[in-house]
Amino acid sequence: IYTRQSSGYQVIASDAPSKHQGGIAVFWRDSPHWQIEAYQAFGPNVVSFQLTSGRRERWYVVGAYIPPHDTATLEYVSKALEARPEGVDPILIGDLNANLADPESARAGKIADTLAAHGLEDMFGHFRQRRPYRDGNTWSMLRQGRLITSRCDYLLGVDRRTFLNVCLKAPRYNSDHHM
Repeated sequence: IYTRQSSGYQVIASDAPSKHQGGIAVFWRDSPHWQIEAYQAFGPNVVSFQLTSGRRERWYVVGAYIPPHDTATLEYVSKALEARPEGVDPILIGDLNANLADPESARAGKIADTLAAHGLEDMFGHFRQRRPYRDGNTWSMLRQGRLITSRCDYLLGVDRRTFLNVCLKAPRYNSDHHM
């Protein structure tokens, strides 16, 4: 059960596996300049939709959350990417819980290899970042008096010219992730 519309935003979400695991949601405001079409859920933590803008611009967007220590969700990500319409560039956004640039485990390596096989690359490195975010960390946690940081949130694409900028920002709400 989730809100379908609030404060001018539309919301679509996957089916959560239980009341303790929330799934994944996409929210947006209607605009005369772009539209969200063809929404589809792939398992509890992967969604896709087509973003259309202008006369001929169209992107296939996949949103994913891969929980730590999970490998089954990667199959849903692959299925979503394989469902991409021909001639439409893919974009993957989400919390992958893996460092794609320097995989530290077999699981992270498998995620990096799968996404690279689909032609996806990290867009973050193509753009200059503001001073507090130049290290690229998107997650941090204070654990036993020590700050632990990592890169787990990504925006991946096939052509950097699709984007004018990709930069990290601290969200306006309470979160341990940057956006």
